[in-house]
Amino acid sequence: MTYEDIIGWFNSESFYDKMVERFPMGHFIELGSWLGKSTGYLGVKIKDKNIILDCIDNWKPKFYSDLGLDEGEMTPLEIFNSNMDKLGVKVNTIQSDVRDAVKLYKDNSIDFIMIDLVPEDYSLIKEVIDLWTPKVRGVLAGKDYIEKYPTVRKAVEESFTDFNVKDGIWWVSQ
Repeated sequence: MTYEDIIGWFNSESFYDKMVERFPMGHFIELGSWLGKSTGYLGVKIKDKNIILDCIDNWKPKFYSDLGLDEGEMTPLEIFNSNMDKLGVKVNTIQSDVRDAVKLYKDNSIDFIMIDLVPEDYSLIKEVIDLWTPKVRGVLAGKDYIEKYPTVRKAVEESFTDFNVKDGIWWVSQ
């Protein structure tokens, strides 16, 4: 099994590679991990590195029809854990609303945070950016900075005057 076999949305391999290269020792957080497609990729990349990876998601049952599952068959967190086991990837899972989980971290303590949440929810994206920005000492990034999601674009543009964008990923360096 590879990360490509996991159901989900992920096309940020080169960006994740750059973060692993930039921070060969550090603390990474993925806000929104769903079934683990991006986590699987990153987890394999950091196996032999001194990098801690925390995955924070509420793992609420949603999109069951997309998974070909009946509700109650397996939870999204069980699928995530199974996928990580098959890849031999070790991560810390925190089942929580990302807005609550921010309390677990000190300011300026995280090297890399990737925000990968519901792109249609402007207020969520904006609030998460505001809450998590102080926690970063390295790079804060997010997905879906594309025309299809003006909500993400608006949240990022209202939060930062100076940010980078490439291939739908936005980021700021602290």
